[in-house]
Amino acid sequence: KHIRSRLRQIHIRKRIGKSRISNSELSKIYGVSVTTIIKWKKRKYSKDASSRPNHINYSLTDKEKSFIKRIRKKTWLPVDAIWKMLQQDNPSVSRSSVYRTLVSFGLNKIPEDKKQKTKLIRQE
Repeated sequence: KHIRSRLRQIHIRKRIGKSRISNSELSKIYGVSVTTIIKWKKRKYSKDASSRPNHINYSLTDKEKSFIKRIRKKTWLPVDAIWKMLQQDNPSVSRSSVYRTLVSFGLNKIPEDKKQKTKLIRQE
């Protein structure tokens, strides 16, 4: 249903852009405000603009991400242990940012053959 209404809205915007009828009449026909009609007429395109951000700020630096990756591959320590290691240098690092980094590298799940190695390291 949502897709149909969006397609319909795009179709309406195209009609409004090409229309010679006054803005006030168009607003009555389509049930939107006159300012919306004016905005839609000014647009050079009928589709919605992207809502994706142009730049994403990451909480971890590339250096910290590579550190997480190296530690996890060598030791297979749990997320909490890696997080505590990072917090010594940067107290603002969150556990979720460490976990998201592991997910992005595909290292969030410890393989079965590495679980025994993890237990030995924890005992030391």
